[in-house]
Amino acid sequence: MAKNKPTSTRVTTPEVTLSFPHLFEPDGFEGQDKKHSVSMLFDSEHDLEGLKNVADIAARKKWGDNIPTKLESPFKSGDDKDPEKYPEYVGKMYVTAKSKAGDPPAVVDNELNPILNRKEIYGGVRARVAVSAYAWEYMGKKGVSFYLGNVQKTADGEPFGLVTSVEDDFEAPAF
Repeated sequence: MAKNKPTSTRVTTPEVTLSFPHLFEPDGFEGQDKKHSVSMLFDSEHDLEGLKNVADIAARKKWGDNIPTKLESPFKSGDDKDPEKYPEYVGKMYVTAKSKAGDPPAVVDNELNPILNRKEIYGGVRARVAVSAYAWEYMGKKGVSFYLGNVQKTADGEPFGLVTSVEDDFEAPAF
């Protein structure tokens, strides 16, 4: 008997490092619809089979066996980013997921309690992310992307960029 292939396009990632998390407030470029979004950095040892499988399912749902040869992939190499500006991307694979402004993700801790303090979520935090793959066509381009679902913070990580404490910023001046 043949093994049934999964048909769902939803999957939860392994633990990843979050980059540019816009989970509480939507963000976007001037003139574009604002969206909730996050980039997920995957270490080289991560098994991306689950994500690749749901991306393939989404493509097959849209195009059947005639999947376009020039399909924009959601999987990007961090090595293609400027290493001076984005050193945390070097040697990593990354995927960005977005959701509509009116569809924010739930953000929870390891015990599934809602995280209300936005400062707990930052570039560098460790998390698991539920995503749904979908295939699209727009202005002559075709691709597969991921829709942002719920986010579970699993651990603190090394914050990206310059992060200082209030105490460091406002120590008594040494005049």
